Amino acid sequence: MEIQGVVQDGVVVLPGNVFLPDGTVVSVSCQLEPISKEPRVRKKVQLPLVPSKNPGSLHLTNDMIADIMNSDDVSR
Repeated sequence: MEIQGVVQDGVVVLPGNVFLPDGTVVSVSCQLEPISKEPRVRKKVQLPLVPSKNPGSLHLTNDMIADIMNSDDVSR
């Protein structure tokens, strides 16, 4: 008998109408199909985010950094 199933979260899931009693010996083989995912386009961040004559001299808080990251200048 040959039954096709699908792996979900690391477990082979058989169709709903298939019942195999506990203790049934099974063999599993797989058909590897190429996974084609489009690469995600990544944007480069231009540094420094905050122009300063003395880099590293600004004491930024998390809120200030969040405001900078959400600004239009950085999101382009």
